[in-house]
Amino acid sequence: MRKLKLASGPRARELLEYDFKIVRNKVTKMKRELIENYYAEKLNSVRGDHKRTWQVVNQVLYNDVRNSKSACKTLLVEGREILDPSHIAELLNKFFASVGDLLSRELPPISPCKYTPSC
Repeated sequence: MRKLKLASGPRARELLEYDFKIVRNKVTKMKRELIENYYAEKLNSVRGDHKRTWQVVNQVLYNDVRNSKSACKTLLVEGREILDPSHIAELLNKFFASVGDLLSRELPPISPCKYTPSC
């Protein structure tokens, strides 16, 4: 049995990379089309049923988020690593609840006369 020998050198590498990119782009395009067709058929199958239609829409929109393995497992606060999910939730809640107040303190004061005709 004869062994195939791949060409070597910079030109051969460029050609292989070019071919790879073409095939990768075709596969990506086909994958997108298949997903689009799948959900189009799914939406057509539940046409007229608003509840099931919204279930499909939510599945499309939030599929990556709900199935994501990248949820926050640790949080670094003031040099300490927090691992407890409930403690992380409390710290994030405290932070986001205080953002509005902190931002409002940085805003310049406004004159009520600027916005009311009675002044």
